[in-house]
Amino acid sequence: MVVRVARVAMLLMVTLVLVGCSEDNPLNRQGLSGSVTLNGEPVAKGKIKFTPMVQGSGMTMAGGMIVDGSYSVETAKGLAPGEYAVNIGIPDPNSETKVGVNPKNLAPPDYAKGTEHTIKVEAGGSNVFDFELKTK
Repeated sequence: MVVRVARVAMLLMVTLVLVGCSEDNPLNRQGLSGSVTLNGEPVAKGKIKFTPMVQGSGMTMAGGMIVDGSYSVETAKGLAPGEYAVNIGIPDPNSETKVGVNPKNLAPPDYAKGTEHTIKVEAGGSNVFDFELKTK
């Protein structure tokens, strides 16, 4: 009986050590932030999305809201190191909104498509990415 209790105790200790040493960030996610301007003016409201350039690589997509010309993605929801396509959506505040219909996007087509601009997220880097969009 004593041997059995000792084995269970040993197993419990090993389990606790392994759980205690597990990695909190297995994808090595990185936080990122930056600014977004349109024709030199901060974007009041919009969305930004980052999609992995290599599909099926285990890398995840992430994004956030653009508010008063800035965006940020916290580390817990950030991106693993690698290259990502950038998609930006800026709703036209003057367009009529209808349920199920996206408002007109003021972002230039190359940013709205999310296929032509990329960023490279670096492990331990500052990962600050600013975007100066121009329609004129």
